[in-house]
Amino acid sequence: MGIEGHPRCFLDSSLPSLSELRFDMIHNGAEYKNSILSEKMVMGLREALEDRYKYSTTWKLLFSTFENGFSYRTFLASFEEDGWPFVLACKTEEGELLGAFFEDRIRISRTMYEKPSTFLFTTARSAPVSDGLTIFPIPRNRGVNIYCCPDFLAFGCSGERFGLLINKSLLDGETYPVEALENYLLASKPRFRISYIELWLIQI
Repeated sequence: MGIEGHPRCFLDSSLPSLSELRFDMIHNGAEYKNSILSEKMVMGLREALEDRYKYSTTWKLLFSTFENGFSYRTFLASFEEDGWPFVLACKTEEGELLGAFFEDRIRISRTMYEKPSTFLFTTARSAPVSDGLTIFPIPRNRGVNIYCCPDFLAFGCSGERFGLLINKSLLDGETYPVEALENYLLASKPRFRISYIELWLIQI
């Protein structure tokens, strides 16, 4: 199923199932085997995308704390490469996986982003789907989608709260029950510690 409000690019009857297509996650031109995203989770994320992104057969790793360290500057610089959209994934010290899909190249700005096909996701038990992946699309009418400043990056902004906030240290995050998340949390508690972060470019 595509994100609500976006037309599909092809007729469903003409499209193969995702499992029939070869799919690669690459880094520096080679297959990347150290991702925090399991094959099952990647499939769930792909299924949530509209067709023009869903049927991409390659995701390219632009940044990871495992490969690049915990540098906010390096993280933001990774968006300078051509192309979009992106999947940002975080693994907490509790072992929960959460993150965001978005179409904008992130940069520090006083302007907030409002791309209609942003969504947040989580595997936390506090979310509606306790044994799998839960997706939270963020419509335009539910607040600002993305905000990036020198101190943090945030998604699903509503007033002074955020569905997902990542501190510039890349070690600390926050999640609050904003309207865009249907009042759920992305993690088991509002403030959490981050073990790993990955940024993927969906190549189209």
